Amino acid sequence: MGDCRKRVLVTGATGTVGRSLVRDLLKQDYQVMCLVRDVSRGEKLFSSHTGAFVLKCDLQNKSICREIVEFDAATVIHLAASLAPGRSYDEISNLVESNILFGTRLLNALMETNIRLFVNTGTFKEYFNGGATLEPASLYGASKTAFRCMLDFYHSIHSFRVAHVVPGTIYGSDEKQQKVLDLLLDSLGNNEPIRLAGPDTELDLIHTDDLVDFFVKLIAQSEKNPDSVGDNSSYYVGEGLGRSLKSLVVLMEQLSGLQANVLWDAKSKREKHLDKAPAMDQLAAPQPIGGWQQQISIEQGLRMELSKRIQ
Repeated sequence: MGDCRKRVLVTGATGTVGRSLVRDLLKQDYQVMCLVRDVSRGEKLFSSHTGAFVLKCDLQNKSICREIVEFDAATVIHLAASLAPGRSYDEISNLVESNILFGTRLLNALMETNIRLFVNTGTFKEYFNGGATLEPASLYGASKTAFRCMLDFYHSIHSFRVAHVVPGTIYGSDEKQQKVLDLLLDSLGNNEPIRLAGPDTELDLIHTDDLVDFFVKLIAQSEKNPDSVGDNSSYYVGEGLGRSLKSLVVLMEQLSGLQANVLWDAKSKREKHLDKAPAMDQLAAPQPIGGWQQQISIEQGLRMELSKRIQ
């Protein structure tokens, strides 16, 4: 298979960030194993690319685990996650299975490989009070923090390095989604009001393209100088600036020339213990990664999103 340093395993490869990351890596002649839930979708996205290997993420299947061992990736980018809020028994089961058990099974399979770097994708929902202290702000955040304990154990018995990448609120998907930013954009010129809570809720936005570029440069830096990445370090990737939903609405109206139809409704607030807002202005700035800078400002990013809706 060639130089093992050029082999990367990506979980969640068909997601918004995953598919963009896989395509960028393939363009740079990496061999990429894509762990996906839907193999047919994965093959549709990547089968035409030389160097892409699509594998179902059934890690209770020994033959699939064996393929992971044989691929012997130098770097793993762990993107797969359930974002369910955890308000029902089914959602809780999904959070535990997707965010804890799946990653643990993957780590167990990787113990038979020569992995050099495991990149765990965290969430700002793990930092209610900002800074470096883990204090989950939601059940989703708690499940991501729980996986870190599993990762710490495997890290302690194997020689691979660990990096935690913690993105801000990701936007810029090539597919229509129903995240807060999408709802705000949909409210522009809309006759029907969109009900949202918390005009003072703050988001630190990061465009998908900038986040993918960060991952690519992190991999490249690890390849050239392994000791410069990690060990067990956290990299917060965002503007480092909390923007209120209300200020985002004002900016969208200025850029579009349309009026947003948003009804700020206190009754739509979620239970506080399941949706505490992190202190965005207290989160650490991203650690330096060679050549990486945020390229897409929020103004540029919103113009790009608005252009998609005009087409």
